[in-house]
Formats: sequence, structure tokens, C-alpha cells
Amino acid sequence: MSQDPQSLSDAILIMPYWSANPKYGDGANEVPSTSHTFREKFLFPVLHMPQLVLPFAQIPYESRVTGNTEYRPIATTLIGAKGSDLMFIELAKAALSQASWPTRISTGRLMYPIGDNLRNVENIQTDEFGAGFCVAKKMQQKIVPTKK
Repeated sequence: MSQDPQSLSDAILIMPYWSANPKYGDGANEVPSTSHTFREKFLFPVLHMPQLVLPFAQIPYESRVTGNTEYRPIATTLIGAKGSDLMFIELAKAALSQASWPTRISTGRLMYPIGDNLRNVENIQTDEFGAGFCVAKKMQQKIVPTKK
């Protein structure tokens, strides 16, 4: 990717990030071996290119450990041109905000309040002061806009 003098980047790369299948820690240990390949997720830091991993959805699954319905994050990774780090963060934040998607995640069992849509994430709403917030039946998450 080349650098543009105004925006520092003329392209971004969007890639899937990890599998959507749950990973349990109670299985047998794998036999030690050498690495079979240099995984693509390690390439961009080596090239000094900014990389953002953005969770944007959560998928339900039945946990074989608890028997409960749990939610696993679905994420994508965005890669930008070298030197475009801050612009890249602002671009990702603006894109999520424009789509009315949350720009912050919660700690704990759920990343986002559960929504009734394909992403299983409650969309944000804006109050009269421009602050965004998620509204769900049992959880309310305030999202404070950054000051310019």
C-alpha cells in the first residue's frame, strides 16, 4: 500500500480474523512441533503497518461446558499503510459510528448488549447531546464521544 500525502493512505485491507468456532481449554494438549507457517496475522506488525482488530458481531452457541447459550465475538482485521495509524483509528471509529454500531466493548460475559438483528448486537442511539448509547432490556451501556 502506498502513502498519500494528504490522508497517509490510499487503501485499506479488510480480512477475517480467526474462526467463529468456540475454543475450549479442556482438551488434550497438542504434541509439540515446529511452526508450519508464518501466519498472516503476524505479517503486518513485521511490516510496521497499522492493524486494527474490530469485533462487530457476536454469534450464539450452546456451550458444551455450561449448557447455556453463550455469545462468541466475530471480528475483522483492518490493515492500513505505514504511518497512517491515527488516521486509521479515526476512519474505523467514523465507519462504526456512521453505521450506528458501538465503538466500545464491555468487559464480562457479553461484549455488547444483545440485539435483535443478524449481528446480535444492539445498535447505538444518540441523545440530544450527541452521546451514543446502547439500549437493551437488562443492560444499558453509555458511550461517550471523544472530544475534538
